[in-house]
This record gives sequence, C-alpha cells and structure tokens, in this order.
Amino acid sequence: MIIEKEARRNKLIDNGVLPAFLDAIDNISEFEDLEFIVKYPDSAYWYLVDIYPNYEILKGYDVTPIYDGNNGDTFYVLLTNNDETRFVHFELENDEIYKDYGNNFMLMFIDFLISYYELADRTSITTLIGYGEKMGFPKSAQLFNALDTADSNDLRKTFELDKQWRIDNIQSFL
Repeated sequence: MIIEKEARRNKLIDNGVLPAFLDAIDNISEFEDLEFIVKYPDSAYWYLVDIYPNYEILKGYDVTPIYDGNNGDTFYVLLTNNDETRFVHFELENDEIYKDYGNNFMLMFIDFLISYYELADRTSITTLIGYGEKMGFPKSAQLFNALDTADSNDLRKTFELDKQWRIDNIQSFL
C-alpha cells in the first residue's frame, strides 16, 4: 500500500523522521539551492501508483514517500511492514534499491546533507550550518566543517576516496 499524502507526515515522524526536516522539504524556498537536490514527493505519488504492483523491491511493504530527487525520477521512501522499517533510495525504471539506510533515518539525513553540501556551491559553510540546524541536525557544524576540511585536503576528490571518507566518518555524526 502507498501511504496517502494526508497520512505521510505522521507516518514518517512516527518512524523517526524529524519534523523540521519535513518542514524544509515542504518549504524548500526558505533554503538557498535546496531545490537543486530535493522536491516534495509529488513525482513519487504520481509514479508509485503504476510501479508499486510491479516492483519486487516494494512487494510486502507499505511505501511512504519522503522526498523526490531534483529531477523527480529518484525517490527516497520509508518501507514498512509488520517486521521491518527501512529507509531507501531507488530510481524510476529500475527495480533496484540504490541505497538502503536500514531503520536509521539519520543515515539518510546525513547523506542528504552531504548532497546538499556538494551541490550548494554558492552557499557558504556558515549558511549551510544554519540550514542543517534549522532542519534539526544538531551536529551540523561538525559535519559541514569536516566536509570542507576533507575537500580542502583532497580527501574526497574521487569516488573511492569519498566512499572511504564516509565509512571513516559518518558514524561520528550520528
């Protein structure tokens, strides 16, 4: 089943999604450059009706859209059933989970903030820190300063280095 828009917010909050984060998704114009990485999940609600019955990755789960990627063809959703809660990222036309954050919303949130940092190149670190705090992330300064330092020292300049940096550092922001 696809959780209806009217029940979305409560379902997500009940499963650990921060209300301040949902407020940001619902009001992206209040955050500089946020529209380049996220949208309210209108596309998910549009496409899920058609793909839900056919996607193996969704079978056996209630699906609650969290947000869409900026092109409206990538979806970040909460999958739930009686035994399991999973935050996942998948794309339209691919019956495959690209990132599985398990039952920990904060892992998805940190990944989201890293994407924000990477794509908001016109936005200062100070502003990003403020935005992270406004979205409910208490370690915003630590995360954005660590990203800035890592990039200044070329610790994330390749896919492999970025992957290793995330492995070595993400847990410290939880």
